[in-house]
Amino acid sequence: MIYILDDTVSQRRNEMLYLQDATYKEVCVLVEKPTMKLIKDKVLQDFSKEGNHLLCIHKSLMFFNEEGEKLDNSDNLRNNLIKQIKEKGIKCIVFSGDVNNNKGLYFVKKDVFYRNLRVFLDALIVGNVEMDILYDGAMYKIAERKRLLNEIIDIINMECPPYDNPTLADLLLRFLGKDPNTVIELWTSKSWSKKEIRQFINDNL
Repeated sequence: MIYILDDTVSQRRNEMLYLQDATYKEVCVLVEKPTMKLIKDKVLQDFSKEGNHLLCIHKSLMFFNEEGEKLDNSDNLRNNLIKQIKEKGIKCIVFSGDVNNNKGLYFVKKDVFYRNLRVFLDALIVGNVEMDILYDGAMYKIAERKRLLNEIIDIINMECPPYDNPTLADLLLRFLGKDPNTVIELWTSKSWSKKEIRQFINDNL
């Protein structure tokens, strides 16, 4: 289950109509005017149950009272909610138009988040909780391989020889999906230069 808290979502209401379908309602709740009562009675209660949960929150989210009026202390309420969620070990995505995508900090641009949300939910419905989809959409596997390959080449460019670098071995393991020692032993046995290793990567990996 994921909760999306966004008081600005009305700007894209037409493109979010699919969330009204029963299938999506089972995995996603969109809240436009969060109140502390709803947070305590629903969000935190749901997140206290077992299961994979995710909170997606607009960076400058406003909170409201029961009469629909904005609360002046929204910043504190928002920060406290994020803190509580993280203390429960639940992932919290922060999205906004003025942030850069950063997987390590769980920041994502607002347009990117909403563009990829449906693909993410489709994957979630069949049990695939893959956070990268929110950043890269359906092409997340290709994007991840490109990132890994760039990191591998960066290490090779910086170190000579790079064979004993544990980070390189870990990256190759993730990239190849198998023990990388055969590849590393090949490079070692041939005493290849950086240029030759890069050429091998481009031709074979």
